[in-house]
Amino acid sequence: MFDDDYEELGQAAMFDYMDRHHNSTSQGFLKVLGEIPLQITVELGRTNLPVSEILKLQVGSVVELDKLAVDPVDIRVNSKLVGRGEVVSVDECYGVRVTGLINR
Repeated sequence: MFDDDYEELGQAAMFDYMDRHHNSTSQGFLKVLGEIPLQITVELGRTNLPVSEILKLQVGSVVELDKLAVDPVDIRVNSKLVGRGEVVSVDECYGVRVTGLINR
């Protein structure tokens, strides 16, 4: 319930800000939207473990996921699936090369 309330408050604040600081053209609207930070998450896979197995986890334990290493990873924006990609290395960090986008 609280998440819905905060989301509604956030939307109301965004539209109030747009009304006060920007004209109603599409360009002004897109400029405001372009500044909103969104969380991007890349999901390698999932699994279910019983509590007894979770309690046995220790440093060095390996948790097997439901996807193969060669399978594409899911790309999510604010928890919504938006595309798929492949894991790459970027300056010693993980990155994702987008291989497909979901049309909505």
